[in-house]
Order: sequence, then C-alpha cells, then structure tokens
Amino acid sequence: MTREVSDLSSDKGYREVTVDNQRWPIQRLVYHVFRGIPKGSNVYFKDGDTGNPRLENLEVKGGPVDEASMSWPPLDLSYVAGFFDGDGSINVSKVGYSGKQGYVLKAEFSQCNKGFLERLGQQFGTGKMYKDVRPGKYANEANYCLRFCGAAARPLLDVLARLAIIKAPQAALALTFLDLPRVGSGDEKEQIRLKMRDLNADKTYTKQYSRLTAGYVAGLFDAEGNVYTGAPPKNRMYVKITQVSDPELLHQIVKLLGFGVVSEGCRWKIYSKGDIRAFHCLTRQFLHIKREKLDRLVSSFD
Repeated sequence: MTREVSDLSSDKGYREVTVDNQRWPIQRLVYHVFRGIPKGSNVYFKDGDTGNPRLENLEVKGGPVDEASMSWPPLDLSYVAGFFDGDGSINVSKVGYSGKQGYVLKAEFSQCNKGFLERLGQQFGTGKMYKDVRPGKYANEANYCLRFCGAAARPLLDVLARLAIIKAPQAALALTFLDLPRVGSGDEKEQIRLKMRDLNADKTYTKQYSRLTAGYVAGLFDAEGNVYTGAPPKNRMYVKITQVSDPELLHQIVKLLGFGVVSEGCRWKIYSKGDIRAFHCLTRQFLHIKREKLDRLVSSFD
C-alpha cells in the first residue's frame, strides 16, 4: 500500500505528518525516517501496517531520505533509564490562576550535549528542546533541556517505570497522573503533585537494585561520570561516577562489576589499567557521550 506524504509540519518540529490527507502524530509513524522525506514522496508499508510500522517494514519511494536522520539506532532502554536517573527529572506543577488552575506533568533531560538530546528526542518522539537557564558545568558550555509534557511523556515514562532505579517511583506516579480524567480529578492530581515533590526531595525510599545492568551503568556514567587522562590539574588517570542522591547505588555497582571503590561518600572510582579496561569492555557498546574519551584513555595504555 502506497501513501503520500503531503506535509511534514517542520514548524512543529516534525511532531505530525499528513498522510493521505489525514493528520498522524509523528510518533505513530517512524518519525526519524519521515523527518527526511520531502513533500510529495510516497511511503510504502510492506506489511500493510499503518498503525505503528517498524523501520524494516518501510520503504521510501519518490524522494531521497536524509541518511543522517536514519543513522541513529535506538538507544538501549536500560541505558536510557540510567542516563535519566543521572540527568533527568519528573515534576507535576500547578498552572493558571485562582479558580482556573490546572496541572502539568513534565519529564525532562538536562544536558550540555545538544546533539545527544536530539537523539533522545528522535527515539521518544514528541519532546521539545529548550536552552536551560542554568549554566553548564564548564564556563564555555550551555545547558539544554529536552522536555516531554503530559501524554507525550508516556513512552518515556513506561521505560523508566520498568527499568529506572532512582526515579522509577516518580515515573510510576506520573503514569497514574496520566490515567486520571482531565476533568474532575483536581484533588487526586494535587495529591500526586505533593507526593511527587516529596519523592524528589527525599530519595531514601526502597529501590530495585536488581535492575542494575551494564547498560544502566553506561547511561549513568554518560550522565554523571568523567574520565581523567592524567593531564593537569588532576595529574592522575582514573574514571569516576558521582551519585549524591543515592550513594548506595554506587556500592551496588561495585557488587555488579566486581571492582571500583566508593570514596567521599558519593563517588565511585577506578584507577588501575586493568579495571579501566574491564569497564571499557563492559560499557563501550552502550556509551555515547563519553565513549571517545574513554577510548582514548584505554588506547594510551598500549
């Protein structure tokens, strides 16, 4: 079955597409393919699947496809959960004025690597990118925020509720929020807002450390880790992950990997070349932001 793409709504960040004169939310289609399809192209679904076609069941005819937009395979979901536990947040806030108040759910990533956030947005479909008002870690960096609001956050929240460790309770609570009716549930939404605030403020609740995997550790490392190559001012080679809100997670990482030490209460570190090589071997296939830097460090051992 051939269907014509007549509008990509680029002014809306490719969130919708018109196919055979019908508007489709872009996440119901293969959005990272449609992003590169010019107006008037024909899209063919091999299996006749028009609901949620998979990439391998889709061919494009009548126009070139932006290869760059197709070159990113989906990120490992445990990796996404680990990255979000490091650099993500979930909040419910009140909006409007007295007598006309409503509630807004937001799930967002904050990172100085804008390109990586674009990749996350590509995978989960309907996030919006903002320049974060907070400064980056370093003076020459800008922070960016990838935000999913309301029902648009559901695909991400489903992943976090299943695979996150630190922020899984927040994700589950957010899904409960989304299941409430839009009208007549103000009291329930206010209770969820207050509970979400408490969960974000005090993370001493029980966590499911059995979800810890190499992919999760890689995501946490890309968000909260660093690689020191022996250059000033550190003058020493080591790899670390900092986790202030849940230091116990670092001890669980030691148990999972079988190496590393937790120092200063909230920093997991490895110093020996053998441990760094082992960490590189276990996590490299998942890493994105810090892969190149870790590659360079390991290459320097030869």
